[in-house]
Amino acid sequence: MCDSFTCLAMLTMRGFPTFGTDVSAFGLTISCVMIPITYIMWTCGMFITVLLSCELYSVVCRQQMFSMKRVFQAMGVVGILSIIINLPVFWFTNNRDLNCNYELRLILILIPTLVFRLIIPMVALSVFSFLTIRKVILLKIEQVWLKPMLV
Repeated sequence: MCDSFTCLAMLTMRGFPTFGTDVSAFGLTISCVMIPITYIMWTCGMFITVLLSCELYSVVCRQQMFSMKRVFQAMGVVGILSIIINLPVFWFTNNRDLNCNYELRLILILIPTLVFRLIIPMVALSVFSFLTIRKVILLKIEQVWLKPMLV
Protein backbone atom coordinates (compact mmCIF):
# COMPACT_ATOMS: atom_id res chain seq x y z
CA MET A 1 0.00 0.00 0.00
CA CYS A 2 2.70 2.46 1.02
CA ASP A 3 4.93 1.71 -1.96
CA SER A 4 2.09 1.98 -4.46
CA PHE A 5 1.00 5.31 -2.98
CA THR A 6 4.59 6.58 -3.13
CA CYS A 7 4.79 5.61 -6.82
CA LEU A 8 1.44 7.26 -7.52
CA ALA A 9 2.55 10.44 -5.76
CA MET A 10 5.81 10.50 -7.72
CA LEU A 11 3.86 10.12 -10.95
CA THR A 12 1.64 13.08 -10.12
CA MET A 13 4.56 15.20 -8.94
CA ARG A 14 7.21 14.35 -11.51
CA GLY A 15 5.43 12.54 -14.31
CA PHE A 16 3.03 15.13 -15.70
CA PRO A 17 5.70 17.38 -17.26
CA THR A 18 7.07 14.43 -19.23
CA PHE A 19 3.65 13.99 -20.85
CA GLY A 20 3.99 17.47 -22.35
CA THR A 21 1.33 18.96 -20.11
CA ASP A 22 1.91 22.38 -18.57
CA VAL A 23 1.11 21.74 -14.94
CA SER A 24 3.08 24.48 -13.23
CA ALA A 25 0.07 25.92 -11.35
CA PHE A 26 -1.29 22.45 -10.66
CA GLY A 27 2.12 21.25 -9.46
CA LEU A 28 2.51 24.17 -7.08
CA THR A 29 -0.95 23.60 -5.68
CA ILE A 30 -0.65 19.87 -5.17
CA SER A 31 2.98 19.83 -4.01
CA CYS A 32 2.09 21.41 -0.64
CA VAL A 33 0.11 18.26 0.15
CA MET A 34 1.69 15.51 -1.93
CA ILE A 35 5.33 16.00 -0.91
CA PRO A 36 4.72 15.47 2.85
CA ILE A 37 2.31 12.58 2.19
CA THR A 38 4.90 10.97 -0.08
CA TYR A 39 7.53 11.22 2.64
CA ILE A 40 5.12 9.75 5.20
CA MET A 41 4.32 6.79 2.94
CA TRP A 42 8.00 6.30 2.14
CA THR A 43 8.86 6.21 5.86
CA CYS A 44 5.94 3.84 6.53
CA GLY A 45 7.21 1.50 3.82
CA MET A 46 10.67 1.37 5.36
CA PHE A 47 9.40 0.79 8.89
CA ILE A 48 7.00 -1.93 7.70
CA THR A 49 9.97 -3.66 6.05
CA VAL A 50 11.78 -3.53 9.41
CA LEU A 51 8.62 -4.89 11.08
CA LEU A 52 8.53 -7.82 8.62
CA SER A 53 12.19 -8.53 9.32
CA CYS A 54 11.47 -8.46 13.06
CA GLU A 55 8.59 -10.88 12.59
CA LEU A 56 10.81 -13.24 10.57
CA TYR A 57 13.41 -13.10 13.34
CA SER A 58 10.72 -13.85 15.92
CA VAL A 59 9.44 -16.86 13.99
CA VAL A 60 12.84 -18.35 13.14
CA CYS A 61 14.82 -17.60 16.30
CA ARG A 62 12.20 -17.55 19.03
CA GLN A 63 9.59 -19.86 17.46
CA GLN A 64 6.88 -17.31 18.27
CA MET A 65 4.50 -15.66 15.83
CA PHE A 66 3.10 -12.20 16.36
CA SER A 67 -0.62 -12.18 17.03
CA MET A 68 -2.84 -10.24 14.66
CA LYS A 69 -3.58 -7.78 17.45
CA ARG A 70 0.16 -7.16 17.96
CA VAL A 71 0.69 -6.71 14.20
CA PHE A 72 -2.10 -4.13 13.96
CA GLN A 73 -0.73 -2.31 17.00
CA ALA A 74 2.75 -2.25 15.45
CA MET A 75 1.37 -0.96 12.15
CA GLY A 76 -0.47 1.79 14.03
CA VAL A 77 2.75 2.75 15.79
CA VAL A 78 4.54 2.77 12.43
CA GLY A 79 1.91 5.08 10.93
CA ILE A 80 1.90 7.49 13.87
CA LEU A 81 5.70 7.51 14.06
CA SER A 82 5.93 8.23 10.33
CA ILE A 83 3.56 11.18 10.67
CA ILE A 84 5.47 12.58 13.67
CA ILE A 85 8.85 12.18 11.96
CA ASN A 86 7.59 14.01 8.86
CA LEU A 87 5.79 16.90 10.56
CA PRO A 88 8.68 19.29 9.79
CA VAL A 89 8.24 18.47 6.09
CA PHE A 90 4.68 19.87 6.29
CA TRP A 91 6.02 23.07 7.86
CA PHE A 92 8.79 23.50 5.30
CA THR A 93 6.72 22.85 2.19
CA ASN A 94 3.95 25.20 3.28
CA ASN A 95 6.20 28.01 4.54
CA ARG A 96 8.60 29.56 2.04
CA ASP A 97 10.42 31.59 4.74
CA LEU A 98 11.63 28.44 6.50
CA ASN A 99 13.15 27.05 3.30
CA CYS A 100 15.75 29.83 3.27
CA ASN A 101 17.07 29.03 6.75
CA TYR A 102 19.74 26.38 6.14
CA GLU A 103 20.59 25.63 9.79
CA LEU A 104 16.95 25.08 10.70
CA ARG A 105 16.46 22.84 7.67
CA LEU A 106 19.58 20.89 8.63
CA ILE A 107 18.30 20.33 12.19
CA LEU A 108 14.64 19.62 11.36
CA ILE A 109 14.84 17.89 7.97
CA LEU A 110 18.26 16.54 6.99
CA ILE A 111 19.52 15.05 10.27
CA PRO A 112 16.21 13.33 11.21
CA THR A 113 15.95 12.05 7.64
CA LEU A 114 19.42 10.56 7.88
CA VAL A 115 18.76 9.02 11.29
CA PHE A 116 15.15 7.78 10.92
CA ARG A 117 15.11 6.84 7.23
CA LEU A 118 18.62 5.46 6.79
CA ILE A 119 20.60 4.64 9.93
CA ILE A 120 17.92 3.12 12.21
CA PRO A 121 16.25 0.97 9.49
CA MET A 122 19.60 -0.24 8.13
CA VAL A 123 20.92 -1.16 11.58
CA ALA A 124 17.66 -2.91 12.51
CA LEU A 125 17.54 -4.83 9.21
CA SER A 126 21.20 -5.80 9.54
CA VAL A 127 20.78 -7.04 13.12
CA PHE A 128 17.59 -9.00 12.43
CA SER A 129 19.04 -10.51 9.23
CA PHE A 130 22.29 -11.45 10.93
CA LEU A 131 20.52 -13.13 13.85
CA THR A 132 18.11 -14.97 11.55
CA ILE A 133 20.86 -16.22 9.23
CA ARG A 134 22.98 -17.27 12.22
CA LYS A 135 20.10 -19.30 13.63
CA VAL A 136 19.48 -20.99 10.27
CA ILE A 137 23.18 -21.88 9.97
CA LEU A 138 23.22 -23.26 13.52
CA LEU A 139 20.12 -25.36 12.80
CA LYS A 140 21.75 -26.67 9.64
CA ILE A 141 24.92 -27.60 11.56
CA GLU A 142 22.85 -29.37 14.23
CA GLN A 143 21.10 -31.40 11.54
CA VAL A 144 24.42 -32.41 9.97
CA TRP A 145 25.91 -33.45 13.34
CA LEU A 146 22.82 -35.17 14.69
CA LYS A 147 21.96 -37.06 11.52
CA PRO A 148 24.83 -39.61 11.78
CA MET A 149 24.07 -40.17 15.46
CA LEU A 150 20.46 -41.04 14.78
CA VAL A 151 21.31 -43.70 12.18
